[in-house]
Amino acid sequence: MSVGTDTDSLNAFVYRSVHSEMLRNRTQWVEELSVASLAVWQVEAGHCPSVREEAQRFQDICVKR
Repeated sequence: MSVGTDTDSLNAFVYRSVHSEMLRNRTQWVEELSVASLAVWQVEAGHCPSVREEAQRFQDICVKR
């Protein structure tokens, strides 16, 4: 789970950090999925979602697809 302050910082993390190298090589260590593997939602400033909250949000978002 990653928490960013805005879309620019999220974009920088995903595409302009060491994370981007993992994305480029993901086929070497991640199987292709037929279901969603990513969910993005807004949280209140200062709130750090728990893993339980993240799992529930992810499930809710996937069900709505």
